Amino acid sequence: MIRSYLGEHAPERLKGFSVSDSWTKALLYSINLTPRKGTSNRKEPSDWEEQIELMVLQIAYIAEKENIPPALITAFDHTGLQIMPVRNQTWAEVNADTVPLMHLDDYRQITGVVAEAMNDDMGGVVLGMQLVYQGTTDKCLPARDIRNNGDFPAVYSPGVMAYPMTYTYNHWADEETNMELFEALIIPYLQQTKVRLSLPPDQKAITLLDCWPVQKTASFRSRVKTRYPWLLLRYIPPKCTGKGQKFDVDGGGIVKPKIVARAQKYVESEFTRQMKEGIPADKVNVDVRLGTIKQRHLYWVKESMTEFAANMPARKKGWEKTRVPNAFTDAYKARARELHAQGKLFPPLPVPADDEEQPDPASDDISNEEQGVDSDDEEEGELELADMTLQPCEDDSEWKDGVKVKRKAACWRYVMCKFSEFQLEKIERVYCKISGPDFTVEHSGNTSNMRSHLTHVHKDVFCEMVSSAAGNGTGGGDGERARLVRGGKKHGHRLREESLLAEKILPSIAGDIWSEGGIAIFGIPVYWLTADGKCLERLLAAIPFSVVRHTADEIILATKRACSLMGIGSFIEGESPFDTVSDFVHATTSDSASNIVSGWKCFDGHECNCHIIALAVIKYLESPGVCNAIKKLRGMTTHFNHSVIGRHLLHDCQAKYELTSTSPPQDNATPGGWKGAFLMAEWKEAVQLYDVEHPKKAATAVNNPDGTKYGDHQMSGCDWDVVRESTYYVLCQHAAAIDLLQVTKTVTVSSILPVIGGRIYKVDPC
Repeated sequence: MIRSYLGEHAPERLKGFSVSDSWTKALLYSINLTPRKGTSNRKEPSDWEEQIELMVLQIAYIAEKENIPPALITAFDHTGLQIMPVRNQTWAEVNADTVPLMHLDDYRQITGVVAEAMNDDMGGVVLGMQLVYQGTTDKCLPARDIRNNGDFPAVYSPGVMAYPMTYTYNHWADEETNMELFEALIIPYLQQTKVRLSLPPDQKAITLLDCWPVQKTASFRSRVKTRYPWLLLRYIPPKCTGKGQKFDVDGGGIVKPKIVARAQKYVESEFTRQMKEGIPADKVNVDVRLGTIKQRHLYWVKESMTEFAANMPARKKGWEKTRVPNAFTDAYKARARELHAQGKLFPPLPVPADDEEQPDPASDDISNEEQGVDSDDEEEGELELADMTLQPCEDDSEWKDGVKVKRKAACWRYVMCKFSEFQLEKIERVYCKISGPDFTVEHSGNTSNMRSHLTHVHKDVFCEMVSSAAGNGTGGGDGERARLVRGGKKHGHRLREESLLAEKILPSIAGDIWSEGGIAIFGIPVYWLTADGKCLERLLAAIPFSVVRHTADEIILATKRACSLMGIGSFIEGESPFDTVSDFVHATTSDSASNIVSGWKCFDGHECNCHIIALAVIKYLESPGVCNAIKKLRGMTTHFNHSVIGRHLLHDCQAKYELTSTSPPQDNATPGGWKGAFLMAEWKEAVQLYDVEHPKKAATAVNNPDGTKYGDHQMSGCDWDVVRESTYYVLCQHAAAIDLLQVTKTVTVSSILPVIGGRIYKVDPC
């Protein structure tokens, strides 16, 4: 800033003179300014050296036993990156209480995940950085033309760093983004290195990572072990990442300051440019809008990472500080063999106290074998440790201490509380079993926050919960697509239904794909008739489809797998497939989605009549001559639902005409809420009386969310005629037809999975 100011107002002073750091400090000190900065000290445990030493000895033993060379040691670390980074210090008056700083309150961030590897000379290779943005679609990422111009490859190749980009709802990395990191950076490097060193494809390798709760879950470790059985995960001891995590040791102090420096140069150049254009210094406005700065930030990151990767001496020194290269020395190998013979190399997991951090369980085959712990037993043991520190707030029974209690939602299997008494209304926060006892979720008297945490942080667990709900015939929690199964069958009924399915009664199935908390789910309900003509139903499957393309092939494959598991035919995949599912399914129904219709063409399928009727009604309500009246009707309904006084006055008018004192249904305000429209026909007299007795309020009241007032939606006599004729000649008739098809009195456009009527069922006694 000083250089820019002198260049604009006193350029002659810069001739033969440079604004050095020493001159700047002397100047600022002379006017009673001092640098101010806030710091936070890292707190390592007192025995961190012993913990790091033990970790290195374990790596030495594993590497020697599995013949793992240094080049197959990788590591990755997460770090927060401000999109508009600034230095957290400036010059201010001595003893100043406040230190204002431009853009210091700009908290827009992304997560950068840096992946590195040791090479043959242990100097290290930088594989790249995964960038996790905040958003729900790829529109939150930098512009497509920048992502595809070749400057930011998505997959690592020898000598070329990659910058895979992804997104989550809060820009925090999660299990899915970690798996994407393996696929884009770590696995390509390891596979290419094995080829270069003439090693077999199943040669073991090691990845170092910290004890972040998401990376310690059983589901994450299981996915890595299943997909890459040759990859061993080793965890940096808790609170020791400042000493044993490669990027924490050297990279964070190199890359981040370089990004900040480039951001400062951008601010300086903008400041200089605008001052040259005649804009006063106090009026300069640097463009830091997200759409502008996001693209620049991407290049700042790449340029800083390139400088970091080129500094071989610094990176080699960083690996040496972690002590990991010591694992490949003869002294450490001998010491590791000695400790292993004494049974001290892989000590048993201690039981933590209430205020201690839970130890990290081992997560690879060797450590499990050496500790005498099977992989499956270990995962159960992890939950047992959690149960020792916190009292579970889950109870599968309906009675406790002689008192009948409410059955818990499925998400209570994954959270717990410290309260021993069974009184949920007293609980303010609960503890996540998966993330660890240090991570709490607000309870707020219901399960919505807990379900949201599982949905966004532990997606696999949420999908497992939904699938479990499908197998149990009950809902997985609040809002799971109308509880996933209408009516919630009891246990005895469920056994009876399964026995009926085993009697080879041909069922009918329905299907739909919907989104629950950002996760796509493919639902398959099954319906059939009993010998006495009673229609039964249950949810056959709820299959996560977030990582599966919604193609016809994937849909039919998922359908046949689900049917086969329930005994509806047999389906065996492989070189010699065996498929009899089609012979056991009588009929299918779905909406008009082409992927489901095409995937189920091997069945005797039908489109969903209820869905088609509902779409036809919506099309009718959008037709000229009808849409204006319906729009006014919905605007008027919205007014009465948002105005307490207006609703009270309407009730008075209803009482005068001896009409039922009710409020307009809110579904009128939605395009699909057409059933409530013909109820308004009964309120014609009350609404018209409201218009006459309260003309001022009727004309000027502004209560609608869109800013419109009630007078904008007043109904004329012609409008009421349109509503009346539409009600009696269209809406009522179509509602009755849907009632017959659904065998229910609830009519909504979202009923894409209806109960199929008796017309498309038949019972095969064989």
